[in-house]
Amino acid sequence: NAPSILIVGLGPGSPALLTQETRHALDSAPRVILRTRHHPPVSALGRQSAAWEDCADLYQQPAGFEALYEAIAGRVLASAATAPTVYAVPGHPLVAERSVTAILATAEERGVTVRIMPALSFADLAAVSLRIDLGAVQLCDALDLRIDAQRPALVSQVFDRDATTALKLRLLESYPPD
Repeated sequence: NAPSILIVGLGPGSPALLTQETRHALDSAPRVILRTRHHPPVSALGRQSAAWEDCADLYQQPAGFEALYEAIAGRVLASAATAPTVYAVPGHPLVAERSVTAILATAEERGVTVRIMPALSFADLAAVSLRIDLGAVQLCDALDLRIDAQRPALVSQVFDRDATTALKLRLLESYPPD
């Protein structure tokens, strides 16, 4: 058996939005690694999730986010070398989830098969709340902001005061203060 990773999204927050397919994958997985336990569906899965590994210890390293994502990817890829691994992330695995991007960047050269199971993302809920078509909206990461000031933007990774301040300063480079 070739090393394998199944990457699942845990949805945007409400445990009710976790797909049945993802629930089944988590229930039947020999090994599960969570990017974080700080996401509502994890606690809703109860006792089962207590046995899963997480990446909380990696967040304690002061090396910055790029190093963090690389360390998480390294952990997940190393796990897959010894057993089929499910890697669970908040939201959708391919929407503002740089740890998944890091896994995909090196999995093939390491001989690891990666499958991705879709999920709802924060963008899906924002589109419904704002009543907008996502086709014209650019999804931006506050930590790596690349923005086209001519198009509407939905910005993720605005998680604390420092990120908010940095985002404001970057937006002032593209938009007038008002």
